[in-house]
Amino acid sequence: KKITQDGFEVVVYNPHSGELSQEILQFVHFVKIDFGDAAKDKALELMRFVKTFSVKVIASGVDTHELFEACKKYGCDFFQGSYLSKPMLI
Repeated sequence: KKITQDGFEVVVYNPHSGELSQEILQFVHFVKIDFGDAAKDKALELMRFVKTFSVKVIASGVDTHELFEACKKYGCDFFQGSYLSKPMLI
């Protein structure tokens, strides 16, 4: 709670089933879900749960048009993956 009061934003990366609760989500600003590491249906269900708390969702591993459209349908806020852009050297 103190972290958010000090102006920091909290990100939970790739949570597994059962790791997120209402108590945790009230202090979280973003949840990043890696679709490369999770079953699509399970990850979309997690996204739906997170969105009920008005937490922003970052979908990582979005590599197909089908997955991009599914994430949009479930209210995803940010996307990462080869469907949108191939990895680049900098």
